Amino acid sequence: MSNFESKFRLEIVVIAIFVAFNIWHISLRGIWNPISVIDTLHLSPEVAKAARSLDNNIQSSSKPYDGQYSYVIALDPLLNKKTWVPLLDQPIYRYRRIFYPLLSRILSLNQIKSLPYALLLVNLASFIAGLFIVRKLAQKNKWSSWVGLAFAANTGLIYCVFGSMGEPLGLALGLGGIYSFLEKRLVLSYSLFSLAILTRETYVLIPIAVLSWAVMYENMKIRSALGALVMIVMPSMCWNVFILLRFQNYVIPPYVDQWPASLGRGRFSLPFVAFWQETFFGIMHLTTRMELKRTVSISVVATFACLFSFFYYKKKPSLWGLLALSQALFVSMIRGDIWNYHASSSRQVIPLFLFIYIWMFDELSKVKCSRSFPRQLG
Repeated sequence: MSNFESKFRLEIVVIAIFVAFNIWHISLRGIWNPISVIDTLHLSPEVAKAARSLDNNIQSSSKPYDGQYSYVIALDPLLNKKTWVPLLDQPIYRYRRIFYPLLSRILSLNQIKSLPYALLLVNLASFIAGLFIVRKLAQKNKWSSWVGLAFAANTGLIYCVFGSMGEPLGLALGLGGIYSFLEKRLVLSYSLFSLAILTRETYVLIPIAVLSWAVMYENMKIRSALGALVMIVMPSMCWNVFILLRFQNYVIPPYVDQWPASLGRGRFSLPFVAFWQETFFGIMHLTTRMELKRTVSISVVATFACLFSFFYYKKKPSLWGLLALSQALFVSMIRGDIWNYHASSSRQVIPLFLFIYIWMFDELSKVKCSRSFPRQLG
């Protein structure tokens, strides 16, 4: 057995597991079912009925989901009228993720009927941009070109691209921030990180991991790292203040669903405790065998990814390992209606899966194998 095979077979197994899972899971999800751009918005009957006052072509979806909130916020991104706020389940929380709907509204040239197409176009462009950045990282670090599959075959990411959700844009911005940081283009890096957080607040974990690595291994001063983090989160903090001020004299209607009290104290708990409690609850309430397969498969693979990150990082610390570890910690602690709903849970593990992929390709790139290696495998 070659040195490559004996020393790095675990990395190959991990990559194979994630590739197989994502390709198999895509076939189960029915991502391609929507037959029009409007269908990808996943609008509920209530949202569709209200939106038809602006666009007669709007129709409801048989399976409403969070893509509708991007559309609703894009109708009034700066809260000028607040007409559409009652259509949001958690208005203040949803409005934190402003950059994706705001960018789509700008791209639509303020034409309301173009919004569904603008939302999809932003996501498609983000997907291509993310793939391009991964390719640039591969060239910089001499990874195998197959690392692109780590990005392109991410089932949660593909679902979000065609579901009008902000993850594709947020992830592309986060990857751009990482690449710019590695290229010592700090102003650009911090700007991209800030926009990523304005797209999805949990992506603050990416700059935290990058700056932590720089402090521990790149001789960055703690004071400089903290100053950089403040600059990165400042736009999001200012936007949150703006939201609170805009909602200050606005009474949210009582029929707007808020975070259910039945889900417990907050959205986080001890690692893996809430994770499996919620999964078990979901399994007990699923109605079809297909839903059971999707929910159980995501929970099992996510558990494997988290445990792998926790234990393997001690053996092979790296920037990409720390990025994966930070995401694993987040995923293992999150609670609420996450792991009992396959669409939501697959969104939560998008960065975790991607960073583990890249981590493994980075480890494989450090192996000095002989020219006879391909023939050894054959």
